[in-house]
This record gives sequence, structure tokens and C-alpha cells, in this order.
Amino acid sequence: MLPKISQATTAKTRNHWKLILSQSLGNANAYILVNGVLSAIGTNANPIYINGGIGGVSFIGPAYYSSITFSISSTGWNDATGSGSIIENAILNLTEIDTSSSVKISNDIIINGEMSILGGSPLIYGNSISSLVYIKGGNCSVSNNQIASGFILYSGEDGGEGATITNNVISDAQSVSGFRDGIWFSGEASGHVLIENNLISDNYYGIQIFSPNVDIMPTTLTIQNNTITNNNVGISVSNSYMPTIIENNLQNNTLNIQLTTDYSGHSKDVDASNNWWGTTDTQAINQTIYDFKDDFTLGVVTFVPFLTAPNPEAMSNLNAPIPTPTSTQSPSQSSTTTSTSTPTSSSSPSASQSQQSTASLPLELIVAAVVIVIIAVAIGAFLLGKRTGQK
Repeated sequence: MLPKISQATTAKTRNHWKLILSQSLGNANAYILVNGVLSAIGTNANPIYINGGIGGVSFIGPAYYSSITFSISSTGWNDATGSGSIIENAILNLTEIDTSSSVKISNDIIINGEMSILGGSPLIYGNSISSLVYIKGGNCSVSNNQIASGFILYSGEDGGEGATITNNVISDAQSVSGFRDGIWFSGEASGHVLIENNLISDNYYGIQIFSPNVDIMPTTLTIQNNTITNNNVGISVSNSYMPTIIENNLQNNTLNIQLTTDYSGHSKDVDASNNWWGTTDTQAINQTIYDFKDDFTLGVVTFVPFLTAPNPEAMSNLNAPIPTPTSTQSPSQSSTTTSTSTPTSSSSPSASQSQQSTASLPLELIVAAVVIVIIAVAIGAFLLGKRTGQK
């Protein structure tokens, strides 16, 4: 069993947790399963380091990583009380985060891993992300992030209620099946997804609407007030899908909008009026749209009337207030006590499961606690190695 993060306010204890997490997650088969509360809060000056491992790298199978899993039994973050599960001001490398609860992931640096949203109403806010954000379920908010060499994939395949993707800068996406998508949308369940006030640039597809699994995508999609620029294709639409596209700055893409047919060879008309296209020349605008005029099996993109100047509201604002997504009911906590103290940006991380600061405890108790944790880690590593050897 791998260790839980408990309260740590001294530099010595903080470095001890850095060592434990690095050793525990260095193996790609290692994981931390949260059924109660995991509260890991660092600072800009003293971030928490979580270093994982990678396995399964081959031509015939996908890679997998060490993981931190917030189960459906874990306690989501409650902003009013400042309690619940949170990872803040941390640097995560080669680590997958899977969440089925309303955890808060904020102000982190996330490198070479994956984030899977399975349920709840998690808040992904203010991070620097160079990995996949895979939204399969729940009703999450992805806001104020800088996503470079990563991308967002929305499928809703696990019963997604929807998502808000706002005020992000998404650029230079990872390559997926030979293409680089800033946002890949394949809404396979009911619900609504809002893509608003993002800067999406320097990808092959800024936004690709396509599902390899279904012909009909029931999730509704609104794309508004974004600046989508310097991509090969700004917005690609397939599967006979009709998104709402309004008041965006669509400019300087090789193609601003591209229609393609679905599996049955069908394509529907798309209304893209009231957007800015980088010019008021209708012929020039028409040349940046691939539709019926280029392939008679496709629908028609309507772009008139259009904006006659760039929309000043269609820009990302990384200083926008923290959104408050519709929260789902968090399961009651079982054996773990949730702290009711509000996290602060003090000079050291506070991963709270107790209200008493270790800084006020006698040195003997601190040393004893550290020794107990080291013994627990050693036993966990032995059991994990034994279980792996028996497979």
C-alpha cells in the first residue's frame, strides 16, 4: 500500500514527501488510490514533486504511467470550506491522474502523462500542461490553462454531462494518428460542451469534430468568442454534425472551416455566420472554407452575415476568475478525516488531513512519525514487489 499525503509544513518533512513520492511512483505499475482525501498543496517557491514512471512503450501497445486515482468514494474539493481533495502548486512528471470526483487540480506543471476525467465536477485551473486531458465523463471545467504540446479530447463516453473549456491557450498540440489537434471533440453522450474565450493556434486542427466510434454525436457543442489562428484547419466538422459557431476570430488558418463526410458519406449544412474571418472580402472568405463548392457530397457553410472587425471579446484571459462548475454530490468520507482549515499560500506546502501543524509538535514526535511512514513505505514496496512477482 502506498503512502497517503498528510500534513507537512516544515522543509524537512516536505523534502521527505518529495522522496517518498519519487520512490513510490518511479515504477510505472505503482499507484496511489484515494478513497478519502488527498490534499497536496505546495507553493510557487516550494512546489511538491511527483515523479512517476512509464511502461508499455512499444509499437503494438500504448504507454502507461504511474497513477494517482481519485475514486468515486474520494471527497471532492469544497471551495467554501477549503477542504477536500486538491493538488496545487505541484510538478507532476510521467504521472497519470484519474478522477471520478470533484477534485481541484490547480497551478501545477503537468509533463509527460495523462489526465482522465471519469466523473464528478473536477476543476482543472491555471496549470501548465504538456499532456493529454481526456474528458470521458462528469461535468468538468478546464480553465485558464496553458496547454502546449498537449491537447484536450472530449468524448463523454462514460456518461459525460458536459464540460466548459474556457480561457485557455492551446498550441502546438501532440500528434494523434498523424495529426495535431488542439481540441478533439467526439461527443458520444448527452450534455453540452462550451468552448469559449480560448486562443487556439499552431496546430494541424484547431478544433476537430469527429468520432471514430459513432455516426451520430448527441452532445451539443458551442464554439464562441475564441481566437482560432495559424492552424492548418481552424475547425473541421464531420459526422453530419452541426455545432454552434459564433463570434469567433477565425483568421490566418490555411482553411478556416473544413467539412468532411461521415461513415455513411453524408454531411450537413453548417451555420457559421457572425464570425470574423480576417477580411471583409466575401470571395476571400469563401476560399478559406472547404464545403459543397469543393465537393458536392458536402454540406454548405453559411458565413454571411459576418463581423466586419475582430471581436475584442474573443481572446483568452488567463487572469479570469476561478469558475464554479456545477458540482455533483461528493460521497461521504469513510475513514479519512477532512481538514476544515482553508489552504493558504504560505512558505511551505500544506497537505492537510489534520488541523494541527507539525511545526508545533516536539521533535521526537516528528522523527517518530517519519520513521513510521518510512516503515509503511517499505512494507508497501515489499508487498507490491511480491504481488508483481506472483503474476
